[in-house]
Amino acid sequence: MPKLSVAMLLTTGFATCLVGLAAAAETAKLEVSRAVDRPSLPDFQYAKGYRSGITHDLKDNGIFWSVVSNRTHPDKRDTEGDIVVLADGSLLLAWSDFYTEGWHDGSPCRISLRRSKDGGRSWTPIDVLQEQVGSNVMSVSLYRCSSGTVLFTFFCKNGPDGSVHYVRRSTDDGKTFGKPIIANVGHSRRVANNDRFLELIDPQNDHGDRGRIILACRDYPGRKGVMVYSDDDGVTWQAGANVPVRSDWGGQNFNEPGIVELSDGRFWMYGRTTMGFHAQAWSKDRGMTWSRPEPMSLLGPCSPQTGETVPESAYTKKMGWAGDILFTFPNHDFEKYPRKYEYTARNPLDAAISRDGCASWEHVRTIEADPTVQYGYTSVTFLDDDEVGMRVLLTTHVQPTPGHEHRPHDLKFISVPLKWFYEKVDNPQQGIDFANELRHTEWNASRKLPPN
Repeated sequence: MPKLSVAMLLTTGFATCLVGLAAAAETAKLEVSRAVDRPSLPDFQYAKGYRSGITHDLKDNGIFWSVVSNRTHPDKRDTEGDIVVLADGSLLLAWSDFYTEGWHDGSPCRISLRRSKDGGRSWTPIDVLQEQVGSNVMSVSLYRCSSGTVLFTFFCKNGPDGSVHYVRRSTDDGKTFGKPIIANVGHSRRVANNDRFLELIDPQNDHGDRGRIILACRDYPGRKGVMVYSDDDGVTWQAGANVPVRSDWGGQNFNEPGIVELSDGRFWMYGRTTMGFHAQAWSKDRGMTWSRPEPMSLLGPCSPQTGETVPESAYTKKMGWAGDILFTFPNHDFEKYPRKYEYTARNPLDAAISRDGCASWEHVRTIEADPTVQYGYTSVTFLDDDEVGMRVLLTTHVQPTPGHEHRPHDLKFISVPLKWFYEKVDNPQQGIDFANELRHTEWNASRKLPPN
């Protein structure tokens, strides 16, 4: 598949709204301490700290990972990514690329992309999917509908239509995208996180909404969760009612929500709070109204989470996993490590499985737990794999914890066999040893680098 060029993506009527791009700063690398039990930011012989352009295969577990962003200065931010599997099996990965030295949410940002034809073992050079419009564009969600249409959404701050969420549609499997469609449904500040698209399957086939596309959003002020939906492949959008406000939960209320369709037809919404737990609410009428929010049993700091349904395939049906819910979240033990509930370090990054419609959780296992860094805005994508049955493709940003001189956000890609999330291990809190390498390979070189 050819590389996606900027010219192919900027359609008539929208290109005039684009602002100029600032040049990136001089390349720099951050040396990260190894003073941890399992360094997930290892100092390899050929490069210190994170380095883009290298895939690391780990020993014994079938996991491989890479850094897909490019740190052009010590505080570079690359965050909020998502991956879509296209018709030919190739991957399109896009993320928020804060291309200047500013890294706060309001800093200049564009949407960048890479492509992969080998399941994420190598990637094309970085290209631009969406130039900056207004003061900022960020928070990508990608989805390939059952119709074949590929949807791409992002939030635009202070653009020609105000601060709104746009959706762009591709009818050629992600080669080009059409003009932006406002998906705010009349609300002036309606925002979605990354990886928040979902297509309904109507498992009982009694609601008549199979194929409906939904996008979990929150409304400002109040950070109130809401479902936005389309019945025509993303051309027009409507909205349900907001989740009730919990005034006793403080300013974050029910922030950065996601939605999962359950096997009994109900919807489950999850979100972040400042209360030391993650939040949940339920809908019995397909997202039109929601129950009063309540705490989840899973704890954590004020931080985003991502939940996805394990898709049905010959492999997942054989294993009995189809329809389970895979949930990724920061799982901080506040009793063991006392911290403030609000904006504390977002670690460790854990995963859990629900087999009863999110009523309870099992197989709680740490993905990564380096205490010198924090993790956020994880995306979850499933990919069929001939060798291991199915893989879970994760993106997450990795950032040094507060107190470091520099705090870059590197976008990390991790490919994990689905079976890893179900394995019974002696110490589920140990997490993945990302330094335990079998080999590492440069993307743009045929030779493989020698093992450490």
